[in-house]
Amino acid sequence: MGIIISALIIFTGFKTMLDISKLLIGNHENLDLTKNLSDIILSEPKISSVHDIMIHNYGNNKYYCSDSAYLNGDLTINESNKILNSIKNNIAHSYNNLDIDIEFRPN
Repeated sequence: MGIIISALIIFTGFKTMLDISKLLIGNHENLDLTKNLSDIILSEPKISSVHDIMIHNYGNNKYYCSDSAYLNGDLTINESNKILNSIKNNIAHSYNNLDIDIEFRPN
């Protein structure tokens, strides 16, 4: 009887540890949200690609997203910032439970 209870406690501990690590590290379980964010970002013609989309769920339906976007290399930093701020505002308007950070890189 003691061995069965010990095994149950160990199993529950490992399952809890895996669930918590997914929350802390971030996960790709919400593929629809990842695809929607990618589509919104790529709708800007001056962005050629987006990658490294990581979505972290911090509970109570609160998400944080970070990603990298490649912009045309002929844009100034100020122009790039204006484009990315516009995209962030569009995403904030569509998803009020999501904070996003977009890193830009020249193409």
